[in-house]
Amino acid sequence: MITLTRTGGDLDGTPLTGADTDARRHAALALLHTRAAAEGRTLTITAYDPDATWHMTMTPGGAVTTLPAPSPAPVTAPPADAAPDDWHAPLDGAHREAGQRLTAAARAGDHATAAALAQRLYQDLTTARGPAHPHAVQMLTCWSWHALHQAAADPVEATDLLIRTARLRHAAGAPPEDTQRAALNAYVVWRTLLLPADPETAREDASRLVDVLESLGHDDRARSVLELASQ
Repeated sequence: MITLTRTGGDLDGTPLTGADTDARRHAALALLHTRAAAEGRTLTITAYDPDATWHMTMTPGGAVTTLPAPSPAPVTAPPADAAPDDWHAPLDGAHREAGQRLTAAARAGDHATAAALAQRLYQDLTTARGPAHPHAVQMLTCWSWHALHQAAADPVEATDLLIRTARLRHAAGAPPEDTQRAALNAYVVWRTLLLPADPETAREDASRLVDVLESLGHDDRARSVLELASQ
């Protein structure tokens, strides 16, 4: 449960940091995304803020859907031995323990540590199960999410990870909502942060970004990238 006031807020009793209500709301959603990715399941959430009460769901990839009525019972995750193409199977064994450490780092608002833990988990899952396994794909998505929160400091890594995430999710047949989200976030970071800060790297990344945007039907944004990269 998220509780926000004009002067503070918490997530299940854990204080949220941020200069204002919007910042604390974003912090809560970041923590919930990390939890959903680590547990491999969609979460149902009730959020109380100064203006309204909201009911929503959060997928392991970070997609939020607002519900029109009080949320139903939480979605039950399948067993750890679920089929490899099940995108909501939870992490198991040592990977689950690492996921819990990742969640703890995110709860502390430490996106740098959370990103490093997600990177190691992604590498371990890729080695153990292959790069297209749902666990590996979802962990790359989680890694890119935490990189996105640090994009102002490192737009090169954020852009690269978001492009990789969108490409891998699309190739692996992952749920499309989070694939689209990664691609559009890549475009925003590329255009607003990377291009002004490092035009040379932005131009090097342009062709990869264009390929992703075109493959997902965002032809207008792809043309925008080509035009901006040619200036």
